[in-house]
Amino acid sequence: MAVMRNVRWFHGMLIYVIAGEQDSTVEAYNPETNVWRRLRSMPMGRGNTGAVYIFGQIIVPGGNGPGKGKPNHHSPRSSVYIYNISANTWRLSDVKMTHGQSGCRVALIPGRHLP
Repeated sequence: MAVMRNVRWFHGMLIYVIAGEQDSTVEAYNPETNVWRRLRSMPMGRGNTGAVYIFGQIIVPGGNGPGKGKPNHHSPRSSVYIYNISANTWRLSDVKMTHGQSGCRVALIPGRHLP
């Protein structure tokens, strides 16, 4: 099987594959039915990022994205995209990371409160 270079996220009975550096495609795979379903694309493709599920949303921070005025030059981003699973919508978070991150991994720690 070929290596996937996109973020994968498992929620409930679905596995989400979220974008990549060269595209912004989002898909969900249902292993019970063996069916892929295409979802709303991410506003801007991101490579080399992570994702975490919380409160019905998938949070995708940082990663590599196209440079300003340089579509073939990819640089670390500080922005955070949020995917609402039930609404099938993306939004840009009001909060950015302090500086661009590429290759980041994210985790949710049970019992901790988010600010």
